Parts: sequence; structure tokens; C-alpha cells
Amino acid sequence: MGSYADWGDVAGRYPTIEARGGSTEIEESFIQGAEAEINAYLATAYSLPFPAPIPPLIRDLTIDLTYCKMAVGKMEDREKICNRVTSLLEKLRDGDITLTTSGSVIEQVNLSGLYCSDAEYSPIFERDSQYNWGVDSAQIQSIEDNRN
Repeated sequence: MGSYADWGDVAGRYPTIEARGGSTEIEESFIQGAEAEINAYLATAYSLPFPAPIPPLIRDLTIDLTYCKMAVGKMEDREKICNRVTSLLEKLRDGDITLTTSGSVIEQVNLSGLYCSDAEYSPIFERDSQYNWGVDSAQIQSIEDNRN
């Protein structure tokens, strides 16, 4: 059984696929595949997996993406649905739309710098001041004397 939607949700929205059955194989391959894709899109923006109650938009996107992955129905209809799902996932990820559940907003997580261990590091190997480029004239003379 999927975390965000189940076979009954998918068959309820798209009755034409009910003939394909509600087997465990379908749930595991299509529904979980859709959930994995949704999680992949939103992993940088939200703490996943979403806890219960599942946001209605996530449930809707899971149902629609499962339908797309099953490759049933008219190609044009499927393409429209898949494009809509992708567009909404990108908007969620980018913060263009807000994800809510039961009237409360699900906050995005800020992952900037999370994986960086050197954010405050100042490199020691950088270009030196030109005033330190000079060489003592006595050192130059010593080098020349050693060559002869």
C-alpha cells in the first residue's frame, strides 16, 4: 500500500484503469514509483516523507502521476496530466505555491549550506600581497655566490 495514495484512490479518479486490477504488484510498481518521483522532486524543499494526514495536493499528484506511469488512456490526455503534475511539483519545490493540510501551512525546509562543511572557512593558499613578493638583496647575493 502506498503512503500517499492507494489503489482505491487511483481507481476512484480514473475508473477506466480499474480493469487492470488492484494487485499488490500494481501498487508497488506504479504507486510507489509515483511517490518516489514526488519525493525526489520535493526532497530539497520539504522534510519527507510527508506525515499523516497527507496534504490533499500530494495525494492528488500521486494519483495523477500513477495514472501517467500506467500508460493507459489517450496519449494527449496523459501528456496534459503529466505536464500538470510536473509543473505543480516544480512550483512546490521552488516555493511558488504553498502546500497546506487541514488549514495549516507545511513549511519548506532551508537546505542551503546544509551539506557544506566549509562555509566559514578562509583558504590559506590565496594570492599574497605584492609587498611580500620582494626578496632580500643579501639573499639574492648569497644565491648568486653559491652558483659560482
